Amino acid sequence: MNFFSIRNKIFLFYACTILIFLSLVAYILYSLFFNTLKEHQINYSIELANKTQYNLEFFLNSVNNTAALISKNSSILDELSSMDGLNKTDINTILENTVSAHEYLKGIYIIGQNGTVYVSDWGVNSEALIESFQDFMDLDSPDEVFKDSYTYKYHSSLSARTLTYTKHIYDYKNNVDYGLLIIAINYDILRELITTTSVTLENKMLVVDTHGETLFTFPFNAYLDEVIFKHPEILSQNKLRFTDKVFGAESIIVSDTVKYSDWKIVSIHPLNNILADIQKLFVEMLKMMGIFSIITALFAYAFSYSITKPIMILSSNMKEVEKGNLSVNVKVKNNDELGELTTVFNKMVRRINQLISKTKENEKQKSEMEFKILQAQINPHFLYNTLDSIRWMAALQNAPVISTMVSSIINLLKYNFSRKDTLVSLSEEIESVKNYIAIQKFRYGDMFDIKYDIPDTILEYKTIKFIMQPIVENAIFHGFENIEHIGLIEISAYVKKDFVYISITDNGAGMTEEELQNITNRKPSNKKYLEIGIKNVDDRIKFYCGEACGLSLKSIKNKGTTATFKLPVDIKL
Repeated sequence: MNFFSIRNKIFLFYACTILIFLSLVAYILYSLFFNTLKEHQINYSIELANKTQYNLEFFLNSVNNTAALISKNSSILDELSSMDGLNKTDINTILENTVSAHEYLKGIYIIGQNGTVYVSDWGVNSEALIESFQDFMDLDSPDEVFKDSYTYKYHSSLSARTLTYTKHIYDYKNNVDYGLLIIAINYDILRELITTTSVTLENKMLVVDTHGETLFTFPFNAYLDEVIFKHPEILSQNKLRFTDKVFGAESIIVSDTVKYSDWKIVSIHPLNNILADIQKLFVEMLKMMGIFSIITALFAYAFSYSITKPIMILSSNMKEVEKGNLSVNVKVKNNDELGELTTVFNKMVRRINQLISKTKENEKQKSEMEFKILQAQINPHFLYNTLDSIRWMAALQNAPVISTMVSSIINLLKYNFSRKDTLVSLSEEIESVKNYIAIQKFRYGDMFDIKYDIPDTILEYKTIKFIMQPIVENAIFHGFENIEHIGLIEISAYVKKDFVYISITDNGAGMTEEELQNITNRKPSNKKYLEIGIKNVDDRIKFYCGEACGLSLKSIKNKGTTATFKLPVDIKL
């Protein structure tokens, strides 16, 4: 076993790190832990209590927003400004819908300056409502006031405890007071809000207004007013934190102002509860340190082994690849950097395999294409028919046309055998087709005709050699077979974006949809489209120009066939 192996290095590093860490923790526990943790625990307890304040402020902000929306409602302002009460039912409906949309609302009421009362439900006694809030109608009264009340004072069918929020509906631009908005808040919902955020704590909580009136206490049966009597500065100052005895227990008392109101929230945190938790935690930490010291060595070894095992497996497989074994595949077990490294290694091996296979396949296809091209160039049937035509022409007439026919054969053979370049100009390829057509004209006579529509500007564009003649040959042999009209072949070309399109169209027999699909999908056929014609030409174009290029077919039975070549404007081999 190599002492300086990665596994041993990781084991020693981890073990030494844990030993240093335990020593540091022991020092902290003996010198700094107690006071620091005590302060943190106090702050944590206070922070938990502050959640009640945050929730309470959020609730009051929602009430303020509701009041603001109502105060700015154009329909309500128009009604209050007219003071005729004609749209009272509509305003009542608006208030009713607002109460229905908010669970925390018991009711919403508006008292206009002319004494008209708008309510969210029918059970409100308007005179009793005005009497209950008469003191708030004067603009000199404080705006946005929360008041503890009971609905039975002004409601005939509801006797719930509520907190009422009052606000003047005031047009500051025109200096006009339209009336008083009153929102009755569900006291139980508000109390439940405080309970849900305080019930898990061991502290106590008190909410009072600036007059010292208690609004809420937690626990609900606790009498905490003595804190206010003993420390009246709570009502006048914003933030306070001090230590005092409450119910005989040393406690930390924290007070703060609740936003959106004149309330004070007071939280009381008994120190004995905080210290008890700290002491328990201190004992548990000592136990954990003892257990942790025992298992450190075993864990360090397991940790180092778990890291180095994938490395060893990967190293072993790399040696196999070095020997030439490209069938290896390492199983990925980890979702980390080592797992990513293993995945990349597997992809690299597969990619090497694919590249080797692709290279072999490309070489094979290239050899086959070259053979098929040569085979197509030395077509025994074509040579036989040509020589047979020459023989019959020579036997039947002594005409100069025989010289022309022989010249076409010579030019065609020179183009096919003499030139070894893969790329030729479009004009050269067209000239080869013309020679081929001239020969076939001697054989078939006026059975067919041919037209060319190729702009001079693209005649010098490069194309792949010997791709047009097989298609023209198919048009003559198969397209014009058994037709009663004169055949016509039209060859056209044009440039679109970065591609040259060459079309060969005939008016021959055409193909059915099934026959066209068989040729497109390269299924066996009784015709030789797939041998030296379409298949070979399409494969050669894709091989040299890429999969985006190639040969496409369109055909209609008894109408004809169109073959279209798609080639790059600038072909680079």
